[in-house]
Amino acid sequence: MQFSLMAPDHLILVGGVVVVAGCLAAAIVGSRRVARHLYWWSWFIGISVISCAFADRGWRMAAAAVAVGLIAAVCVAYMRTPFLKIGNTIHAYTLVDSRPDPPAQAPPPPPDAYAGLVTARKVWWTLAIFSIAAAASALRAGLSGTTVGIGAVLATMLLVTGHLDVRDGFPVARKQKRAVCGGRRRITPAVSGTRAGLRSHLLLARWRHRSRQRPCRRRHRLNREFHAVLVEGHRQRLLR
Repeated sequence: MQFSLMAPDHLILVGGVVVVAGCLAAAIVGSRRVARHLYWWSWFIGISVISCAFADRGWRMAAAAVAVGLIAAVCVAYMRTPFLKIGNTIHAYTLVDSRPDPPAQAPPPPPDAYAGLVTARKVWWTLAIFSIAAAASALRAGLSGTTVGIGAVLATMLLVTGHLDVRDGFPVARKQKRAVCGGRRRITPAVSGTRAGLRSHLLLARWRHRSRQRPCRRRHRLNREFHAVLVEGHRQRLLR
């Protein structure tokens, strides 16, 4: 009886060890195809073992453990490895991991890629998702040291990315207008109002820096866009 009470903890530990060992082995193996098989088999075996630890709590808990494990496996594979392959296409966050398996020739990176590693679309959609998450957490938790720190980190990321755009001679956000401005259409009006206020401060600094390097006509257009953001943020606060 004592063994049955301790078995779930043992199963979770064993499943975690299998996953970690498989990921380490996949990082060491030279062949990408062999490493891909090691990665996914270690996750499948580890998830199966961990789900058995929740079997005594009902099938819903076991299914939830499997779902969480699969989501984690896919996220890690997409963000850090070239192991997420569907058909003949490798899906990865970076261009290096997105290259086809040898001996196929890798296509040249797009001209708007950041340092030739990540496409502009992925970078700005990542920043848009982080902006929505930061605004939602600030709305839920209120003003605190944690939310201020998150906002400072996000502002630094946006300013650095904007500086890279200007330095490399690209337009603002490298023409990723949907990622920059479309995010507010996908969240509630309350969060949209908070995010519009946050975006107004971030865009002010970046657009001022941008306007110094463009003709006067460009500066006037950016000022009008920034004024529209301020008006929208004020309107959303009044609606709340």
